Amino acid sequence: MTEGPPGDTVRRMPSVRVYGVPGRAVPLRDGRGAPIMGRFVGLDAKGDPVPEGVDRPDDPALWAAVHRGDLTLTPPAAPEKSAPAPSAEPPTPARPSRRNEAT
Repeated sequence: MTEGPPGDTVRRMPSVRVYGVPGRAVPLRDGRGAPIMGRFVGLDAKGDPVPEGVDRPDDPALWAAVHRGDLTLTPPAAPEKSAPAPSAEPPTPARPSRRNEAT
């Protein structure tokens, strides 16, 4: 137990930091366990994973979602910066030089 205001004790549940998985959604639940419509664990309002993750109370439903692959305990990898894609057009052949030709 941790101490709150003087004379008051606050009991905190253990929490786990989880990260959302793109394309997978776990409904966010209120204090009574009822799903909150349109809200999902580890995802922002647009449905993209929250990069810093979220702390959720440790419960069996959370671990079931991790085992199903709907949530992960590891942060997402940073996107790699790649070279620009090659052009779809084939390169034009070089024209022979006419400079050194004998006349």
